[in-house]
Amino acid sequence: MISVIVPIYNVEDYIEECIASLVSQTDPDFEVIFVNDGSTDLSLDRAKISAAALKQYKFIDQTNGGLSVARNTGLAHVSNDYVMFLDSDDFLRTDSIEVLKSAIQKHNSDLVLFSAASFGEGVDAREIQRLDDMYCRHSSLFAKNISGVEFLSQALSQHVGYIKSACLYVFNRTSAPELRFIPGIIHEDNHFTALITLASRRVVSLNEQLYCRRVRPGSIMSTTISDKNVNGYLESSKAIFRELQNSNDRTRRKTIELLTADCLWQAFTSALKLPSHNESIRWVSSVKDSGLSETVMHWRLKQRLFWYLPQLARLTLELRNNRNRVSR
Repeated sequence: MISVIVPIYNVEDYIEECIASLVSQTDPDFEVIFVNDGSTDLSLDRAKISAAALKQYKFIDQTNGGLSVARNTGLAHVSNDYVMFLDSDDFLRTDSIEVLKSAIQKHNSDLVLFSAASFGEGVDAREIQRLDDMYCRHSSLFAKNISGVEFLSQALSQHVGYIKSACLYVFNRTSAPELRFIPGIIHEDNHFTALITLASRRVVSLNEQLYCRRVRPGSIMSTTISDKNVNGYLESSKAIFRELQNSNDRTRRKTIELLTADCLWQAFTSALKLPSHNESIRWVSSVKDSGLSETVMHWRLKQRLFWYLPQLARLTLELRNNRNRVSR
C-alpha cells in the first residue's frame, strides 16, 4: 500500500539509523525506494548492507542532481499508490507505517498528514522547541476528513498555518500523477505539498509525531538566509499561482491566492533578511516585480505595510534580531 522514498547523499553517519527505523516497523509490508544521489562517501555501501533486512526495496544510483531530482526519480519507480518521503538523516517512529495504513483505511483518505519531533546535535534547546512547534499540526484541524481545498482554506484563513514539509505527508499519487518537485531550488516542498493537498479529495490530519527530524549544522533547515532561500520561495510562489489558470471554482481560486500569498511572504521576508543590504534591495525588487502583488491583499495589515515600506521592514527585522541576540 505504501512506498517510502529515501534520497541518499553523503549521510554515512546517519543512514544506518534511518534504515534501522524502517527495518523495525511493526508493519513490514511496505516498499522502500532508495535513490543514491551521487554520494561520495560510504552512504551507499552502508545502506545496501542495512537494507538487506527489509522485505521489499530497490536501489537507484544516479549522478548528483539535488533533493528534488532524487525525489522525482523515486516517484518514477514506486509500485504502490500511496507514497511518503524519508530524508536519510532522519528516521520514523517504529509504528509509523501501521498508524498511517490504519488512517488511510479508516477514513478512505487520499492524504494523511502528521507531525514530527525534532532532535539535534549541538543545537540550542530553544531552537529544538521552536522546530517542534513548527512541525506539529494545529489541533483545530485534527481528525477532520475534508477536501484538500477546504483543509487549506481553513488552515490559511484561521492563520494556524500548515506544514509544508513533504516528509510529513503520505499521499495517493493518483490524485496528481504528473506532479513533481521543481528541480534546482530549495524550499521545493512549498509547491509540491500545496498542489498535492489541492488535488486530494479526502484529507485527514493526525495528532501523531510519527517522524523524527534531525537538526544538524549545515543542513538546509539550519543554514543562514541566502539568495537561494529567496529564489526557492519565489519560484514556488509562481508555480502555485499558475494553478489559477486551471481553476474556475471560487473557493479553490481563493485558496490558491492564499497559498501564493503565504509563500510570497516567505520570499519577501527572506529577501529582507539577506546580510548584504544591496542584495536585499535587489531581491526585494525581484519579489515585488514578480507579478504576484495582487495576492498581497491577503496579508495582514502590518505585512502589507512592510510590502510598501521595505526599508522600514528591514530595519524592524534588524532591531528584532539584535534584541533576540541580546536576550540570549
